Order: sequence, then structure tokens, then C-alpha cells
Amino acid sequence: MAISVDADEVECRVARVDLKADRQVGVLRVEGAFLEPGFTRGEVVEPLAQSLHQMAGWLSLEGVSVRRQGDLAEDLASGLGRIVG
Repeated sequence: MAISVDADEVECRVARVDLKADRQVGVLRVEGAFLEPGFTRGEVVEPLAQSLHQMAGWLSLEGVSVRRQGDLAEDLASGLGRIVG
């Protein structure tokens, strides 16, 4: 999944995440999270965390878990903790 934002009506890819809906456990698993060049973690983490939290809800999953793979994973896990926590 590629996460993008509209900047002056031009779509920009800001991050890539590898996802898996683990229905047995009831979580959306982020297997890896990677920041695209030209963007900062501060620009990306909160909107991405919100989007993943919403996606988990749409899929009737109880939450989101993040494996520590990729340059954005640790910050994303912290951002998700702030949303849920």
C-alpha cells in the first residue's frame, strides 16, 4: 500500500507500508513501513497512523501492530500509541 497526500492537487507518495489483516488475532499488521525520499517523519507519521487506525476499523479489526522493519516503523508505532493510548 502506498500512502499519498494531495499537495496543491498533485498527488505525492509519502510512504510505503506492507500490510496484512490478521483476522485470527484481530489486528492489522504493518509488516514494514518506509518513508519516501523528500519527506520527513513529522509530515507523515500522524496522518499515516490515523489512516491505519481507520482502516483497521473498516476491516472490523481491534487494532494495529507494527513490526520494526523499515525506516518509519518505530515512529509509526509511537504515533499509533498516541492515537490509541
